[in-house]
Amino acid sequence: MSRVSYNEFEKGNTKNANVYEVELGKIILVEDPKIGGFTSFFKPDLNITSEGETKEEAVINLIATYGDVIQFDSKKLKVKKILPK
Repeated sequence: MSRVSYNEFEKGNTKNANVYEVELGKIILVEDPKIGGFTSFFKPDLNITSEGETKEEAVINLIATYGDVIQFDSKKLKVKKILPK
């Protein structure tokens, strides 16, 4: 499956790959012509990437991964009351 980072995309290192922009927002899909599959990531880079065999699967996996990251971060969130004392 494709493994393309956002930095590679921004530097133009995906010239031989098919690149798509998804209408739902700023999601970029890069198809790997050699091994197949798609890498998906947000633009601007949120350091969250995912993969899939099809464009649809890559986008669905990316959104699911983003949800997992948000859920994980909220579990680590500690709230401390500071006012009033």
